[in-house]
Order: sequence, then structure tokens, then C-alpha cells
Amino acid sequence: MPKQAREITPERVAAFEAAMERIRTVTGARTQVQLAEALDIRQSSISDAKRRASIPAEWLLKLQRKHQVFADWFLTGEGPRETTGGASARVEELEQELHRVMRETESLSDMIREALVHSRTTLDDLIELKGTSRDMLVQAQKRIKELSSRLRDVDAEVAAQNFTM
Repeated sequence: MPKQAREITPERVAAFEAAMERIRTVTGARTQVQLAEALDIRQSSISDAKRRASIPAEWLLKLQRKHQVFADWFLTGEGPRETTGGASARVEELEQELHRVMRETESLSDMIREALVHSRTTLDDLIELKGTSRDMLVQAQKRIKELSSRLRDVDAEVAAQNFTM
């Protein structure tokens, strides 16, 4: 008797996306290629799971063994996260801060790319845009320095947390 397919509802898709975000957070994978490497699977398997909005049980077992994180936590985000003592709440906060900094860094990279595009325009356009581009680059450079400093602080605190565990 063939397996009956489960209906893919918006709620199911949302739950799948939330679980995948938790998996990416724990593995540090930002792309499907990186996630496939972390799970030792083909990238097409991730695409298949996304199409079904379903995470295979084998993935959850691999993740639980490798990262000591409960499969239920990956699926629901509820209950305890780590299977053994685990990281402190502060380490989790630092991970979240790190992800915020990474997202902002990506945004700044986009801003810099846009500024560089403007800087390559015609002389007439350049005269008009030069001041704006310069200001954007100065703002981005200033924020990158701030983020770099924050990353060093986060790195030092994570190292201290890992040392004390």
C-alpha cells in the first residue's frame, strides 16, 4: 500500500522553516551546500525536504548525535535544547548576537557594493553621486569597525564560556 502524502499547509511550511532555521543556527550552515555538508547528504536532499516541508528522521538523529541537541527542540523550538548539560544561556545569547552581526555585515556589504556601482557611473553622474557614495562608504566603514569590535568581544566571551564549562 503506497504511503499517503501529508497535506502541505501554510502552518506546516512555517514549522518546517522555523525548524530549518534552528538547524542552521546549531550547525552554523548558512547555505544549502553548507547544510548538506554538515549532514553528509546531497544538496538535492535538502531541496526534496523543503518541497515536502518535512525533515527526515535521519537528519535529526545525526544532528542530535553530533551537536547533543534534542530532536524535539529542532522540530518545535520548545523544551530543553541540549541533551548533556549544554551551553549556558549566555552562550545562546552570544550566538544570537553573532547572527545579528552577521546579518548586519551582509547588509553593509550590499551597501558598499551599491556605493561602488555608483562610483563607476559617468562623470556627470559621478559628480552628483560622489558625495552620497562617499558618505555611504564612511558610514559603512565606521559600522564595520564597530561590528568588528563587537565580534572580538563576543569571541572572547564565547571562549571564556567554553573554558568554564
